[in-house]
Amino acid sequence: MITLDRSSPLSLYEQLYRELKKAIISGELPPGKQLPSTRALALQYDISRNTVNTAYSQLLVEGFITSRPGSGFYVEKIPLPVTLNQTTPSAIPEAQGPSCTYDFSYGSLDINIYRNRAFRQAMSRAWNNMEKRNSIPYEPAAGSLHLREAITHMLHSSRGVVATPDQIILTSGHYYSLFLLTAFFSSSHYSLILEDPGYPAVWDIFQKENFSIHAIPAGKTGIDTAPLHQYTNALLYITPSHQYPLGSILPIKKRMEILNWAVQTNSYIIENDYDSELHYRDMPIPSLQSIDSNHRVIYLGTFSKSISPDIRASYLVMPENFPLHLKERFPRISASLPQLMEETLAYYLESDAWEKHLNIIRNHFRKKHDAIIAFLKKHFGEKITIHGIGGGVHFVLELKSCLSTEQMIAILNTESVQVYNPAMFWSHPEQAPKHMLLMGYGGIPEDELPDHLEALRKGLNKIFDR
Repeated sequence: MITLDRSSPLSLYEQLYRELKKAIISGELPPGKQLPSTRALALQYDISRNTVNTAYSQLLVEGFITSRPGSGFYVEKIPLPVTLNQTTPSAIPEAQGPSCTYDFSYGSLDINIYRNRAFRQAMSRAWNNMEKRNSIPYEPAAGSLHLREAITHMLHSSRGVVATPDQIILTSGHYYSLFLLTAFFSSSHYSLILEDPGYPAVWDIFQKENFSIHAIPAGKTGIDTAPLHQYTNALLYITPSHQYPLGSILPIKKRMEILNWAVQTNSYIIENDYDSELHYRDMPIPSLQSIDSNHRVIYLGTFSKSISPDIRASYLVMPENFPLHLKERFPRISASLPQLMEETLAYYLESDAWEKHLNIIRNHFRKKHDAIIAFLKKHFGEKITIHGIGGGVHFVLELKSCLSTEQMIAILNTESVQVYNPAMFWSHPEQAPKHMLLMGYGGIPEDELPDHLEALRKGLNKIFDR
């Protein structure tokens, strides 16, 4: 059943993970089947138990298997994709609050880590090439073919996204991508479904274009799929690989249910993969688009966290054979990104410096992530629950306290610590869970982190002393 190639550039645990995943999807490993113990599988294939543990952990995170304490690992039941008989044609509220010395802002990034000589060299190369031209024509409405080709290659290798350059539309930021979608889809034919909690800006943009909007609760395993079946002709906006703001991961069972729902109801899924580069596990969670065999997923990406929010560069990956084409719909518009930035990004993505840069920022944020989690667990243990760890630059801290979120924030302010109330991301803030704090660490310089944590410790101790 399992073939491991020791000469392959893929690590043994990744090969094992892929082989087991393939066997589960194909049905070779049926639902309810108990997997061999880590010791037995390690002996069978002459590999370390750590290799087996790592592969099992990834399958567990993605929802392909479940763990039963004292019993072992078992295959989960996963819905099969629906097949039709006919052809089927970042915006976050700004972190605001009192001026505090120790700000755990969820919307900022440490600019020092983004100072990048290789990016400047790519820009210089792009400028020099543009100067050599006799004329500089307007780009196609979808943007530079050069950059769309580079993004196609990048997404396939890093996120498993299957697309051609013709499916990619370059945009000047996440908001612009959303506005473009409101033009593609008519509010008289489609409604919008949002995760609750989720991005308020998405609600605002579609509401201004007269879309009917429905909020569906999201929790520890992402959006609740049961209520979806009451809607048809809908756009479902989700963050499946790192739900915002709770940080949950949508398991494979729910992913397949959502994909099947979209096919059966003539709906589309808008997948916001907003911080996919910042994963701190051995392997990233695959994109929803990568398993979409019926072309119902619209994939949204951005360079805000990987390069800099200042460049305002984002993109859409439209489904294959999408019935609306940008050239036909908007024949008079030109690309929304400056040509210099398009060419700079293309050269940068094609260079070896791109992967090196990703590794640098990933290791930088992983180090801070691990330090914060270890610190909180050491000092507060079972008094707290941390939601959304394993990726990104924010998390939600839940405290076992009788105080309200507002009271806890006020106490932390007395230690000059600023954290945030996640209730703003719920459609009805008064219904948000109590005793939760939204905290980011992207903008905290590494050498200032110990002081931030010490001030946080003092503030949290005051809360628990109440």
